[in-house]
Amino acid sequence: MSNQSNYKLKLGIFVTTAIVLFILALYYIGSKKNIFHTTINVSATFNNVNGLLSGNNVRFNGINVGTVSEVYAIADTIIKVDFTIDEDVTQYISMDAIISIGTDGLLGNKLVNIEPGKGKGGTVQEGSVFITLHSLQMDNALRTLSKTSSNLEFITSDLKNITHKINNSNSLWSLFSDTVMAENVKSSIVNIKMASNSSAVLTGNLKNVSENIMKGKGSIGALLTDTTLSGKINQVIVKLEKVSDTMAIIFGDFSKISGRLEKGQGSVGVLLKDTTFVHNLNTSMNNINKGSITLNEDLEALKHSFLLKRYFKKQEKRNQKNK
Repeated sequence: MSNQSNYKLKLGIFVTTAIVLFILALYYIGSKKNIFHTTINVSATFNNVNGLLSGNNVRFNGINVGTVSEVYAIADTIIKVDFTIDEDVTQYISMDAIISIGTDGLLGNKLVNIEPGKGKGGTVQEGSVFITLHSLQMDNALRTLSKTSSNLEFITSDLKNITHKINNSNSLWSLFSDTVMAENVKSSIVNIKMASNSSAVLTGNLKNVSENIMKGKGSIGALLTDTTLSGKINQVIVKLEKVSDTMAIIFGDFSKISGRLEKGQGSVGVLLKDTTFVHNLNTSMNNINKGSITLNEDLEALKHSFLLKRYFKKQEKRNQKNK
């Protein structure tokens, strides 16, 4: 009888413990799936959910606020995700919040991330549809990482070859260790600095000169800024133009006169073109020469005539006394 009582007692304790554990399990699962919380149903559409499953978590600012209810396709490129959100946190989630597919850790389960918006879209309501942000697929990330690692491998290999060549190049090491070369480089830098300073001084002087010229200082400045001088120059140019016009008229007249002379027009033209006049002029000159010779001979004969001989002797004596 006592054995049967102990058996019943142990059985009762076992059943009671099992019931308590079952209730605790149900409460734990319910808390995880928001069974015992008031929730609202919302949705979002994606092109790719990257392995998201029903029952995965929904997080807002790192806090689990709901679960994924259903994932199903509504078109060949559109996947709709229905999920629940705890009603207690809906007052902090606005309709301009952005929904994305995330990962719980590097290789953990997929989940829905809710990123807060600017609060301008109003609070979320039952049946609201969120704006989605397409997340980067892990396959693409892994392919990109593979290409990057390959490029890094090539780069490190090239760097290894370069360092090997540098280590085996005596001339390059001698160039690095040559102190004379370093001093020469320093001297060159100093010279460049001095040249730059001189250039700065020169440009400053040129600036001052240009400013003085713009202010009308000096001869060049006066020439450039003196308006009266420009007026005088304009007057001189006008006078030169008038003189050039007058000279053009004079040369034009000369050209007309020379043309008329060439054609034998006018008295001078007739004289220049008339060959008989020239012949007659030459003949007249010859006659005049002959007449002057005859006249000289007649005068010499008169000196020796008895009528005028005494007169010419007196004249000769008078001339000698005067000398």
